[in-house]
Amino acid sequence: MSEHTPKPRFGLEQETAARLCPQLWNRDNLLFVPMESLSDVLRELCRSLPLEARPPAGARFSGEAYDDELHGQADADDAPAEVAFLLSSSRELAAVAEAEGSRLADAGLWCELLGPGGWLNASVADAAGAFGVREEVFLRALAIAQEAAEPAGLFARDAAECLLLQLDAAGGRDCDAGTLLTEGRNALESGERALADFARGAGWSDARLRDALRALRRLDPAPGRGVCGARFIRPELDFYTARNERGERLTRCRLARENLPRLSLASEDLLATVEKKDWTRAKALLTRLGLRYRALLRVGVFFAERQAEYLSGAAKYKSPAGLKDAAAASGLHVSTVSRILAGTWARSPRGTLRLSSLLSRSHGAISYGELEAVLRAASERGESDAAVARETGIPRRTVAYQRRRLGIPASRV
Repeated sequence: MSEHTPKPRFGLEQETAARLCPQLWNRDNLLFVPMESLSDVLRELCRSLPLEARPPAGARFSGEAYDDELHGQADADDAPAEVAFLLSSSRELAAVAEAEGSRLADAGLWCELLGPGGWLNASVADAAGAFGVREEVFLRALAIAQEAAEPAGLFARDAAECLLLQLDAAGGRDCDAGTLLTEGRNALESGERALADFARGAGWSDARLRDALRALRRLDPAPGRGVCGARFIRPELDFYTARNERGERLTRCRLARENLPRLSLASEDLLATVEKKDWTRAKALLTRLGLRYRALLRVGVFFAERQAEYLSGAAKYKSPAGLKDAAAASGLHVSTVSRILAGTWARSPRGTLRLSSLLSRSHGAISYGELEAVLRAASERGESDAAVARETGIPRRTVAYQRRRLGIPASRV
């Protein structure tokens, strides 16, 4: 053995630490759960625990049957007016409702089942439970509602059914585009090679396949966009102004508790039979929910301090604030902060806004909004790019680039 060859070291065993892949524990990290689904996820997690999940005030679980005493009749005035009118005018739907003695003729309740794109936003079982009918009865009523509603494609259960309904309204699904959606659906979902194989098996030429695909592209996969109204937002954070001991106005952040689901202890009868392992799991669930709210508060407190003047209305433009700044101040990873910003809404004196809207790019200590104001004022005064560069400390080429990007004319003075 050469004297330069490293000698083996005995008595040391290599250990490998177990690490979880994020894709495997998304369900355990409640920060990854959207606000719209949080109540349902908590209820499912509490099924075998001594805890009960309660949705926010005025809300309900997605699969919860409607209760007239608690929620009242669905109001058609709150639904898309045209869709509600067409459904309420359907004699066939009214006949099915009368025969079954149910609420199938309630146009407002039908419109509550419309998702943002116009698809059915609940499973057949949940929707049938909401109307208080059997699934086969609801499916018969659903076919009537799909035919009566306009634009065509509303109340579809998936993308294929949405496009088929539009083909029916345009003359029928007995065409090449309809064949692709029915017989060639697997090929459509698999990609170009599978589509080519399907076309050869059906005896289609390349031109015929292209025409069928072109006909599908002319259809709207989200016919309810712009028809189904705005998405209902429940802010999780609240930015508000308060005065300190010296009378100074400060912007603070707190949880919007009335919009958050709650966990409470189950009934006393159930508590008597709870095992120790279930109490351990219940404590873990409470901890995970607390970690979600703590992370939201950390990021919210950062923006309450950084964008205090903007949120209170004292400043027109936002202060410089980047993703890395928020991550460093909150002690969270950049990817975690990015997820929070994209999925969290907050109340503020400026209205309800998404947290990501409080980010602001900057050049040093001046934000893009402030730079735009400086450039426009300088153009009105006839100042050159060099003068603006000296005033702001920004390189002249950057000033010139931003001026051209904003369409502000150059000054020759």
